Amino acid sequence: YTLDPIMGTWLLAQTTLQGDKLFSVITLLGNAVFISSSTALLGLWFIKRRLWSKLGFLFVSVGGAAVLNLILKYLIGRPRPEFPLAYLHDTGFSFPSGHAMISIA
Repeated sequence: YTLDPIMGTWLLAQTTLQGDKLFSVITLLGNAVFISSSTALLGLWFIKRRLWSKLGFLFVSVGGAAVLNLILKYLIGRPRPEFPLAYLHDTGFSFPSGHAMISIA
């Protein structure tokens, strides 16, 4: 936790409007609506092609990652660092990253 204020202050000092726009798009790619929609579309494609094992693997991996992420966040309970000047403020625990875990799945 001791590096959070140092790294956060440094990152905020590096921000640009173009960087904010770029990372807003990157963040959007990991949100629940985008991941759910992408998973559903890929699932429909698997159904159309009768790729049942791939369909099962898709839903187990993405669903399992979501459930595992919630369990780990609750067990670890790491609070989000606070940066008053940050562009966006989120709530809930910070680790593990739901964006990263579910996107990888």
